[in-house]
Amino acid sequence: MKIKVIIGSLCIVLAVFIIMVISRKSLSTNMEEYQIVNGKIQYDRGIKLLDSDLESAKRELETSYGLGFYKAVAPLGSYYLKKGELNNAEKYLQKAVDSIHLYNQKNQRIIYNELGIVLAKRNNINGAKIFWQKAAILGSKDAKANLK
Repeated sequence: MKIKVIIGSLCIVLAVFIIMVISRKSLSTNMEEYQIVNGKIQYDRGIKLLDSDLESAKRELETSYGLGFYKAVAPLGSYYLKKGELNNAEKYLQKAVDSIHLYNQKNQRIIYNELGIVLAKRNNINGAKIFWQKAAILGSKDAKANLK
């Protein structure tokens, strides 16, 4: 009799444990999806604000990046370039280059061209030319002009 009670209790404990593990995994997956969706929302808001309110755009894009929406690094690089903060601009634009496959061709041109601008402003003309050439190959008129 005691063995049946012990086995029954172990089965209940095992069932509760399995339910907890499944629930935790589901909760983790839902949290990741929530972060990605909210990161995209913040990203879209930040992009809309880049031409009108740079500081608000920066806050939205930083929030987006913090939530794991990694495409926010390119516009953050653009923000810092506009502000003249070359260290941060280079850091974020380089991160964008490292994940260039996430961007469409138009945005790839912008990323390469802007990183070239940052490098040129830092007197690294050879490095700038490499990125301007990549942007020019993708059809950037600005990069072609920068190469002249």
